[in-house]
Amino acid sequence: MQEQDLRHLRALTEHIPIPLLSLYAGGKVILHNNAARRLFGSALISQVEDFNAFGDDFAKQILAVEPGERRLAVFQLDDLEQQMTISATEIAIGNNMEKLVSLLNIQSELDGVQLQAWHDLVRVLTHEIMNSITPVASLAKTAAELVDDAMLKAGDHPGVLSDLADMKSAVETVARRSDGLMQFVGSYRRVTRLPPPKIQQVRLVNLFANVEQLVVTKWQEQSIELSLQIEPSSLELTADPDMLEQIILNILLNAEQALTGRESASVKLCGYLNRTGHISIEISDNGPGISPAIANKIFVPFFTTKREGSGVGLALTRQVMLAHGGTVTLGTSDSGGAKFTLTFLANHT
Repeated sequence: MQEQDLRHLRALTEHIPIPLLSLYAGGKVILHNNAARRLFGSALISQVEDFNAFGDDFAKQILAVEPGERRLAVFQLDDLEQQMTISATEIAIGNNMEKLVSLLNIQSELDGVQLQAWHDLVRVLTHEIMNSITPVASLAKTAAELVDDAMLKAGDHPGVLSDLADMKSAVETVARRSDGLMQFVGSYRRVTRLPPPKIQQVRLVNLFANVEQLVVTKWQEQSIELSLQIEPSSLELTADPDMLEQIILNILLNAEQALTGRESASVKLCGYLNRTGHISIEISDNGPGISPAIANKIFVPFFTTKREGSGVGLALTRQVMLAHGGTVTLGTSDSGGAKFTLTFLANHT
């Protein structure tokens, strides 16, 4: 009966979605369930020093957490950083003491809260801006029409005509800038009104081929080389293909701008399974890269370094990935350029 109960408990532990592990005197570590093994991927975890591969902060916090305590730690895997809570309890079995540790990934919850805060802010700002700018745009157009009528009535009065021409130019500038601002605000409304993904099975080979067709002709003229790689070639995920196509295309167009005038310009689009068995799509280039000073701002709505940019593209990319239960991260390619990694945490092979 005891053996049967033990098997039952082991089966329950194995299927708990929260990673569980034990630390013993002497530095020995045992991973108790599939969630823990998936978290660390292909890495062999048997001693406490093995945690160093996942970031100094994670290793420090998991060793320092006391029974009954909860700590926050940054878990690093490749270019992906995730916030985790670490909890511990102490178990005494005979003369042996065991520290049982549970790990909870809260990154998606933090991202969701932050995104909702941005949505609330953007929604208020766009509402107030549209309320203010709409009558300005309308009045500016009306004023331009009135100036045209006045110029017709001015007849042969060069001085008056000159003044009216200057006035018309100023009013048309106001009208043009008002229209531009309304379009700008409209683009942010799209960010806050993203429809739910239309989920279906998507083969990466088909997704990549569709994206390639959209850029290949122009890139050949600009001498930009695009290389595709999928390993294994049969990789597929559950996602909205139109949304994924759009965000990948946005990143490719950013790479195109970064590579302007660069010799031997190249972009790589790769699909693969990362060390934890999750599907990742990586877009990297050999351009100048993104300055560390702005790296943590590029996914924030409104932020852009481009004169004609709206700051929507990467903010929308992040929102689409969150809607798919995934993340988007920025890294540095082997050649020193930018590398964006889309990781689908809810998709497995």
